Amino acid sequence: MAAIFVGVGAFFGGCLRSLLATVLNSDNHRLPWGTIMANIIGCCFLGGIVQAIHDQDLTNSMQLILAIGFSGGLTTFSTFTKEVWGMIKQHQIKLAMGYWIVCVGVCMFLFLIGMKLKTLV
Repeated sequence: MAAIFVGVGAFFGGCLRSLLATVLNSDNHRLPWGTIMANIIGCCFLGGIVQAIHDQDLTNSMQLILAIGFSGGLTTFSTFTKEVWGMIKQHQIKLAMGYWIVCVGVCMFLFLIGMKLKTLV
């Protein structure tokens, strides 16, 4: 049953990820904004979920749906890694390093913000 809960969450997270990529990614941008926003939103959301789990506000099934399924379907570490590698292959080392540093730093910050927001609710 756990796999079904995870699958349901992943479906909706993946749909949001696809929507963000469709709306935000453009050949006119040097950075993949859809991936950036998916990771930022996903990390902030997951921070709130982790705090809710800590506060014992979620059932086990909701934890599976939201933390593993939705957040996992939304966030895009494999895509992020591929994009960084693509920048490196195109000899855009500074851009790749900046993208990596900003994404990891911003996502960690927003994870903590998500945890804090949950404590305010």
